[in-house]
Amino acid sequence: GLKGGTYELAAFVPIATSVTLKHNSKFRLLIGNNLWQAPSLELNSAMAPTNNHDLRAALAAVFDYKAIIKHFHGYGTIARGPVPSWVPGSADKKLPPVKQNLAKAKHLIAKSGLHSPSITCAVPTGQPTYSYAASVLLASAARIGVTVHIETLPFTQAIEAIKSNKAQCFALGEANLSPTDPMQMIASHYLPGGFYNVFQFNDKKFNNLAAKYSSTFGAKKRYGILYKMTKILVTSHVDLWVARPKTVVPEPKCVTGYKITPANYINVDIAQLSFRC
Repeated sequence: GLKGGTYELAAFVPIATSVTLKHNSKFRLLIGNNLWQAPSLELNSAMAPTNNHDLRAALAAVFDYKAIIKHFHGYGTIARGPVPSWVPGSADKKLPPVKQNLAKAKHLIAKSGLHSPSITCAVPTGQPTYSYAASVLLASAARIGVTVHIETLPFTQAIEAIKSNKAQCFALGEANLSPTDPMQMIASHYLPGGFYNVFQFNDKKFNNLAAKYSSTFGAKKRYGILYKMTKILVTSHVDLWVARPKTVVPEPKCVTGYKITPANYINVDIAQLSFRC
């Protein structure tokens, strides 16, 4: 419809489709931050064998992050932690870069004491990006002797599988309806009782810092607290933030005033649209 002129704008066009217009003189590609949504591989810390910290660390080290960025046609970054760098107070840029390290992964799997471990990863149906992330984990883990079984299930069954200790891995994307407040996402994913705390993560120091953050209002102090919380999560390796894709929107050049903003749930501000087609 965009190519033929039937439509002037289209939302939620897949990156693979958008990039086909990259060299079309009638279009420009608008690039923006994707609203927290990212393929995330979440590991069950209460169920063997992913209750083994060294195994989780090995999976984080062996994962092929470049393959995920290639999947997004280069429109993405490798996440360092749970809070995107564009969110106020994020410590992402201060964290060390994440990359595949096969030698480190082999060392960690040997250190784990596990022999030919096997895990099941529950993936919600109708989510090709999450399925792809799980398939990359399968291929990457095989390099260190870890077998990954992928089970595709309706969302409610997939999340129930890991919550009820029937799966060690769950593929999801993190999103936050209040993108400027990281604690809403953190509370739902990493605090006891949070609906998306499929990791069964319960760290006393982390919980105390979360409570302190909620009662602290100075930006500098909040940053310090969030940084400490982020480091705890990163070193726990319960969550593999495998990539942060960008939003890529094809826009006819005859349309102006179209903005992409991470502060809007659908990424766009259309209040200033002007059509000259």
